[in-house]
Amino acid sequence: MNLVIRIHDAQHNHQFGDRFNRRLLIHPGPNRIVIPIQEVREGPDEREMDMTRVRNIMLFAYQLEKPTHILLGKIILE
Repeated sequence: MNLVIRIHDAQHNHQFGDRFNRRLLIHPGPNRIVIPIQEVREGPDEREMDMTRVRNIMLFAYQLEKPTHILLGKIILE
C-alpha cells in the first residue's frame, strides 16, 4: 500500500515544494517508519522548516485498489 506523509509549518505557502513530502510503501503486518528530523527540517525547497511551529502532519493513502484499514501507533517528532 502506498501512503504519503506530508508535514508543514506555520510559514507554509500552500505550494508542494514548501513542505516535507514522503511516499511510504507499507507492507502487511507491523511496519516501523523512521524519518530523521533533519530531513523534515530540510523538506521545503527554498527554506528550512521551523520545527517549533509545525502545524500539520498528514498521512494519507492513494491509489487504493480496495477499502483498507490501517492501525497507527505513535507519531513522534523529536
